[in-house]
Amino acid sequence: MPMVLLEEAEDMAHRHSPQPDAGAYSRGIALYKQGDYAGALDALDQAGDGELIGQMSRYYRGMCHRAMGVDALQAGELDAAETHLRDAAGALGRSADLASYLAAVYARCGQAGRCAGAAEQAAELNPDDPDAWRRLAQSQWQDGRRAEAMMTLTSAQRRLGECASLLLQEGLFAAATERFDAAEELLSRAAKLAPDWTETHYYGGLVAAAAGDPVHAAGYFQRALALRPGDMVLAHHLTVAASAARQQGREIQIRLPDSSPSQNRCEAQQLAQYVTKVPEFLDACLAMPPSEADAELLGMLSAVMRVALGEHPGFADLHHRFSRILARQGQLGEAIEHAEHAVGINGSYVAGLLHLGELYERTGRASEAVEMLERAIACGGDWADVHCRAGELHVRCGRGEAASEHFHRALALKKDYRRAVENLDALAA
Repeated sequence: MPMVLLEEAEDMAHRHSPQPDAGAYSRGIALYKQGDYAGALDALDQAGDGELIGQMSRYYRGMCHRAMGVDALQAGELDAAETHLRDAAGALGRSADLASYLAAVYARCGQAGRCAGAAEQAAELNPDDPDAWRRLAQSQWQDGRRAEAMMTLTSAQRRLGECASLLLQEGLFAAATERFDAAEELLSRAAKLAPDWTETHYYGGLVAAAAGDPVHAAGYFQRALALRPGDMVLAHHLTVAASAARQQGREIQIRLPDSSPSQNRCEAQQLAQYVTKVPEFLDACLAMPPSEADAELLGMLSAVMRVALGEHPGFADLHHRFSRILARQGQLGEAIEHAEHAVGINGSYVAGLLHLGELYERTGRASEAVEMLERAIACGGDWADVHCRAGELHVRCGRGEAASEHFHRALALKKDYRRAVENLDALAA
């Protein structure tokens, strides 16, 4: 019963693929929101897998499979449920939450495994930390020193007393050597010590399944899924166990917990760290074509940006990009506040000045808008379209001479610029 790894989902998301089809993406999202999951899958398959559009398409394909799998489970169609949930896990990784998915795709930092020597030093420096001893045992096991790894766990528990993470690791070592009875007994003790720790139930289910006891395995997976309702891997394993039990003549009653978006700040913090280092990711999100997924995507990005700004309140580019997200959500008042923060931190931030000018213009503050554009021009934004915008705002404010200067500068920068010519003709009329 192989485990679908989050890393595998991430690797697949980064594979080279054809140019994404924005139209197919928008159609697929609309069908998904309407509950036409089969139709959505067809459309989203055409959107491709590359770049952000492709990655978002992949997410919603996974959500389609998840919905179809849950429907099949509720109808008792275990074979169909198994197929859909396997595909959902392959697309989404463990979680059906958008922030978790994007955090896995974009923000996960791969780190090389610690060598046994480093793990040993860490255990010596943190003798009361069971996880340090567990990592040491893992590294010793991977290094082929299995007896030493078992001794490490034994001595750690002698020092620290019974500990769920150490019992779990000992149980996994027993399962790796096919001592399934011992493994299940150790995992059962771990679960009693930490009944709310999903991993003890998850690995207990894997051990029971490997031992050929799908009924017992289903019980473990059911408890794990109750603790982590959105976990696609757990849902898939539960379905496989229930199907195997049915083949043995035993019917498993599957109880599906209510699944809601994850409120765990860990994924938001992970994604916030990513956008802080690579804020261009937000530009890609804002460049996505309008779709019925905007509310979910922009809402998630707003939550992530609040985390990022809580940790880096002095980053002008974060304030600027958060302002753009808020503006796309129609929250112009707060968008202006963050845009003003951005140019207050960096007074020569051309993109920030232009954006603030646009927000002022949208809220009827033409005089302040043209002031921002002229500041942007002075700081390097000496471009034809900016001069035209500035000239048009001057016209709105009744300042024809200033407007004419901007239109002539636009023509000097871009010969025969139709927009500038038309504005000058209108001034002359």
